[in-house]
Amino acid sequence: MTTYELTQHLHTLLRATDKDRHFVRYIFVLARAYDRLGVELMEGLTSRNRTLFSRKHHAVRDAFYEVRRQSETFPVGQIFHELIQLREKVRQLTAHFEGSGNEQEALQGFAADLHGFYEAFEQFVRSASDEAFGVLMRAAHHLHLRLQMLRQVLRLICAALDSSRVPREGCQTLVLLFDEGDDYARVLARLQALEAAYRELVELTGVTEPALAVQRLEVDRRMRLSVEGEARLIEVLTGLLERYMLFRAHLNGSADDQVGYRVGATQSLINLVDALKQAGLTDVLDDEPRLKACALELYRELEALVSDGALLQINERHLNTPSAYTSDDRMPQTLTA
Repeated sequence: MTTYELTQHLHTLLRATDKDRHFVRYIFVLARAYDRLGVELMEGLTSRNRTLFSRKHHAVRDAFYEVRRQSETFPVGQIFHELIQLREKVRQLTAHFEGSGNEQEALQGFAADLHGFYEAFEQFVRSASDEAFGVLMRAAHHLHLRLQMLRQVLRLICAALDSSRVPREGCQTLVLLFDEGDDYARVLARLQALEAAYRELVELTGVTEPALAVQRLEVDRRMRLSVEGEARLIEVLTGLLERYMLFRAHLNGSADDQVGYRVGATQSLINLVDALKQAGLTDVLDDEPRLKACALELYRELEALVSDGALLQINERHLNTPSAYTSDDRMPQTLTA
């Protein structure tokens, strides 16, 4: 599992245990009632006043049935659905953290309490007895405590992962996600194309520092590439790549390669001028020969970067279809947020 996939799993688990979920609200109601009833019961049991004992006993019994009536307002089917989904997400994440100490222990403890609550909930739905509801309240009490601990651990892990992606001062990050990431020759070709495109912008603008650096490269079933460079140059490169993908999406699939190349080179010059203006790098706009030469080289490098049709995301913005292409001509879909 790559760091990106791990982060996605963590955020998915955080969303699955958010307070807006039906089952989370359900266990909160039961756990809070269990704690309150426990206090009331202990006050009665430790009192030497029989009148107070009798009053507390009746109060606890009435509160118990009030909580049970309140619990019946929750959608049973939705709670089962959310519990089943959550158990599967926890199972997947626990497998990743095998042998990792505190994280695995927190997940395993939560999984055990989640399983206990699921069984208690299933038993209560079947029997609808007071005894089963009492067991369910106790299971909710344990699960709610474990849930709070787990969410704290997950947030700490997410914060650590997020902090490792913060760019240096004056820098900006470009993150690309490609399908079919296990071909290392293709990985190298993509890195070379991206570096060559950045170098063309450096030579055009004269902005040499900070240099382009690979912040993170993860290769699993997919390739996730994160590079960091001078903020304005990365902004230009990102804009060019997005514009180029849109241009490819609207190319006429019946046009021959030479026509497509000429149109692409012309469009690359237009895109380069627009991207430079947007980034505030306007000093080079008067040098038309250099602009044309740079635009042509950038067109070639961007084509080398995405021509295999595997680009899926640019800075978390993804293409419409999983394959990113709509026909045998391998024309990509429009970028969507």
